[in-house]
Amino acid sequence: MGEQVESTREFLPSGGAGRYRANVEALSRFQPDVAGLVEDLAIPDDMRLVVGRDGRETFLLPSEGALPTWLGGSSMPSVSVPQILASFQSEGSNVALPGVQTGLEAIAVANKCPSHVAVFVVEPDPLLIKLAMYLYDYTLPIDSGRVVFLAGPDLQAALRSFLQAHCGYELPRKLVTVPQVSTQQVAELQRELQVAGESVVDIFTSAVDERVAALAARRVGATPETPRVAVVGVDPRRFAIAHGTGVASALSRLGWTHETCVPDRPSACHTAARISAVERVRADLVLFASGCADRFRALVPADLPVVAWYPPAGHVPEHIHEPSRGHDLSVACSSSQRDRLVAAGVSADDVEICGLAVDDTTFRPVSVTAEDRQRWGGEIAVLMDLPDDRPESAGVNLPSHVALWQAMRDGVLDDPEGYSHDRAGERLAEAERASGTALDDSKTREHFLGLLRARIAPACIARAQVSALVAKYEQVVTFGANWPPRDGGPDFRRGPIPFGEELNTLSNCMSVVVLPASGSSMIQLALCAMAAGIPVVCRGEKAALLREYPGLESIERFLHLYEQRRELTRTVGQLLSSSFDRQGMTSSARDAVLAQYTFRHRVEYIADCVRRRQQSQDAPGERAPRARV
Repeated sequence: MGEQVESTREFLPSGGAGRYRANVEALSRFQPDVAGLVEDLAIPDDMRLVVGRDGRETFLLPSEGALPTWLGGSSMPSVSVPQILASFQSEGSNVALPGVQTGLEAIAVANKCPSHVAVFVVEPDPLLIKLAMYLYDYTLPIDSGRVVFLAGPDLQAALRSFLQAHCGYELPRKLVTVPQVSTQQVAELQRELQVAGESVVDIFTSAVDERVAALAARRVGATPETPRVAVVGVDPRRFAIAHGTGVASALSRLGWTHETCVPDRPSACHTAARISAVERVRADLVLFASGCADRFRALVPADLPVVAWYPPAGHVPEHIHEPSRGHDLSVACSSSQRDRLVAAGVSADDVEICGLAVDDTTFRPVSVTAEDRQRWGGEIAVLMDLPDDRPESAGVNLPSHVALWQAMRDGVLDDPEGYSHDRAGERLAEAERASGTALDDSKTREHFLGLLRARIAPACIARAQVSALVAKYEQVVTFGANWPPRDGGPDFRRGPIPFGEELNTLSNCMSVVVLPASGSSMIQLALCAMAAGIPVVCRGEKAALLREYPGLESIERFLHLYEQRRELTRTVGQLLSSSFDRQGMTSSARDAVLAQYTFRHRVEYIADCVRRRQQSQDAPGERAPRARV
């Protein structure tokens, strides 16, 4: 880093020196070369600090032969930037921003993206970075690796320098458009980014090859009782990240050495980052915590066991192509997930149903404040993401098909208890008659049957159940997507289903949690609420539940199951009554969950399965018996 240039000039923003210093210190930890470049610059005398039309401080920049220009071309960034970026949506990959602009754009874009997405600010003039750092606090997005500065006129050199130090990042795939940059300039920058990206592919290739070679040189023996474990994943969705971090938490409590690389941050998204985690920990076992290991399997030694662990709602590809190893394992959380794995090409002998798991370090009884209770409101929490059952959401626009859609929806709402997927064909035929729309094409008919089963029926049935609850109890609140407003009463919607500690706080604020479905995500939420010590009412039938989730017998009695709306309202009433032994029942339910259904139990079971498979390989002709889940 060059000699520090400290400015004491009066025009600098109030608090700007401290803000700038904190920004540079963060940048020195993350991108020391860029920090040095910025620090070496002096702010010219003709820069002017002014108050913009939004009341916020900004800079006026000199312009040859013309009036000074606003930094980023905006006199009111706090107003214009949110409007400019209102339609921006993250596609899940890193993005590039053409210049610092007003200084606010990079922070605003990062805030609209998930935690694994980085904003690459392509800025040829490092002085503009320095000005922006006096105006805005970048410390959090810099420390989290969410904002990357590609500074200077040589984009290829800047990108290469960054990736050589941070090869776990993916390249930016999308360019944020702003009105200050013309269409021609955008096209030129896109070409530059493409060329720069092609020029640094060797960095990724070398990083992966070096780590693969280091792994190949190592001898992997039988999995020990306390193995060294690499937990890796590729799915950036919240539930998959929580699955990976729950596994890591369990490994810490077991005292097993481990490394975790799941895409919860930009530096953990490339294959090089995952391979590095395996190499650093000298893994005896790899837990691929987001399902299909895909091509990753071919990168690690053949004698290193890789477990493809599919979480609830985890994606099972139609075809699974990863190389098969005798001691490898695919782990499903339910019978139907196991069946999908077998249908995709995994041998039935290589699939275990491991069951669901809860992170008991997160979900537990806690004291809640009056502010917590007031924030959520209500006493009965309904948790479910409803499918979007609007016809336009499924691309259904023809008037005749819209009429058929509405007839299907009306038919389910008229008799929600009478609906079953097995009789969906009858319901569709009734809707055809009611709407006057006949589906003669078999493919179109199958398409509408799928929409009835996957979207229309689940949404209508859940709404009917909540309507019955609301009619009987006042303190009902819903969490999840696509709940409609209440007719003629206060809005009971409270936004998305919370996550992690926030979900635990919500559960502890409630008297009852209601789950209007019985899929794996719902049963996962049930385990979380039970671990928090909250009674759970769940839609489902006992025999079907136990077929889908073998091993659930020990806690099934603590799941208050219902099928009809009257059963739901009656069960909720019993749980709210003063005669219900709430303390005794919830304590017993929590004890049952902690006895068998934590991530610690699942990790130990999987390691045992791998050891048995290794032993069976050492004894040809023998197959180790499967343990009961």
